[in-house]
Amino acid sequence: MKKVYLKEANMEDVQKEYEFITQLPESENGFTNKDYGCSYEEFEKKILPGYIDKSNGINLSPGHVPGTEYFLWDGDTIVGLFRIRHHLCEALANGAGHIGYGIKKEYRGKGYANEGLRLTIEKAWEIIPEDEIYMSVHKDNPASLKTQLKNGAYIHHEDDKEFFTRVKRPEADLELVEADDKYADDISAYRQEFIDCEDHMDGCGSLRKFENPLEYIENCRQRAAEDAPAEIGGHAQQFFCIRKSDEHLIGMIQYRYEADPKFQIGYSVRPCDRGHGYAKWMLKELLLWLKQQGMEEATIACEPSNIASEHVILSCGGKLVETCNYKGIELRVYSLEI
Repeated sequence: MKKVYLKEANMEDVQKEYEFITQLPESENGFTNKDYGCSYEEFEKKILPGYIDKSNGINLSPGHVPGTEYFLWDGDTIVGLFRIRHHLCEALANGAGHIGYGIKKEYRGKGYANEGLRLTIEKAWEIIPEDEIYMSVHKDNPASLKTQLKNGAYIHHEDDKEFFTRVKRPEADLELVEADDKYADDISAYRQEFIDCEDHMDGCGSLRKFENPLEYIENCRQRAAEDAPAEIGGHAQQFFCIRKSDEHLIGMIQYRYEADPKFQIGYSVRPCDRGHGYAKWMLKELLLWLKQQGMEEATIACEPSNIASEHVILSCGGKLVETCNYKGIELRVYSLEI
């Protein structure tokens, strides 16, 4: 995979969209492509404009709801199609749900379905009014079920032919909390997971150097004081992202008052919990907290190779202001309005 992204159906890419649509099977594993076999003229003059109209709620057939067709691109190649139905009707609630998707045969088994569904779920939360995303999957398609479960879905119910899955709106079950001893065991597991993955513990303060979680928690408390000395890390506010239903530690985010503005905000999400929009939620919550502190603007930096973090920053309104080199590491610096 190069740079994988979703792009709405549009007239500028009509040739590649047509080629993809006419090569995707008419019906396979529960995903239907009613436009299979159409002519180029029909696609350009009628079908593609119909996609765009449906996304805007125009010329809907009776019983249909607005829906957007997103092509999944890898560089300049279309590898999949994901559709989001903007809200449920009775038929959708009892059937296909909000999201359907298909990956071109030669690109299956390469992670495109997982990444495409992750991106689609993020977009769906910006569109749908419901508190859960509804999906379905045929029982003879275990790969697709695995993809849905990996992206936070759970099996709600089933019938003879299908599993009906749901994804809960993440923010409804999340909260940012300050350091507390009751999270000691989970902090140890969190730290070990990063060590095992050889990953950066961004936004975790001094977690890497504290094998004892209670000592780390005490350090967080001490650093929350305005007069926190530099030898313990300086003045900083540490937050944990907790899933309320089971008090599971998902991520950490920190604001460092006295640091270089580029490095005042840091965050990380537990490796096993990535891909569900948690980083975006944490950053938005931190910006709200900063607003309550009377601040109007913040800056944040990330490496160009960290595409996921860049996407989080941009989705929170980040605007690129400069690129710089810090200790041999290239960084992109963004401003964030609060």
